[in-house]
Amino acid sequence: RLVGSEMCIRDRYSIESGHFLLKNEADNALIKKIEKEKVTVYKNYYMDIDTDSNLDGKTNSTLRIFKNRERINKVCIMEGKLPVSDKEIAVDRMYADNNHISVGDSIKAGEKRLEVTGLVALSDYSAMFSNNTDLMFDAVLFGVAVVSDDLFKNYNHNINYCYSWLYDMVPQSDEEEKKVCLLYTSPSPRDGATS
Repeated sequence: RLVGSEMCIRDRYSIESGHFLLKNEADNALIKKIEKEKVTVYKNYYMDIDTDSNLDGKTNSTLRIFKNRERINKVCIMEGKLPVSDKEIAVDRMYADNNHISVGDSIKAGEKRLEVTGLVALSDYSAMFSNNTDLMFDAVLFGVAVVSDDLFKNYNHNINYCYSWLYDMVPQSDEEEKKVCLLYTSPSPRDGATS
């Protein structure tokens, strides 16, 4: 259970209560069925894109790229600003530090050369685990980033259909919470499991 400052952080950044990953995009009927369980579901799609962080022509890491998230798991801007054009990206601060990237630098994500406009933190990635089964995180080889809606639409990569959810009313007991959580988190979607 969250208390005090943890609850303030959760509220400020609208941190998800849970998430699930589907092989295909959910239709409205499925979302409505899930939301009958007293949760609100949000699209939180991403793409894992091979990245050349030092522009030497070689892939040296993977970035998990999201659109700017304004409703759930909001972005915390640590330095600079969020990307607005289709030639800009904001990357995780820890990934940037470990790969010697600064605001104003350029990186190549997939086939696109992008200017780094900001260093950010994503509330659902406080540690850089690409999968929940990872024993250690690696903020050199894996990072997260946000791009504009237009750039996200124009990328020609496989989309991961991740859905985050928030309780409409936070459960009052552990038993009540377990009942809802088991509906959506078994097996864990970030482990590569699909439904």
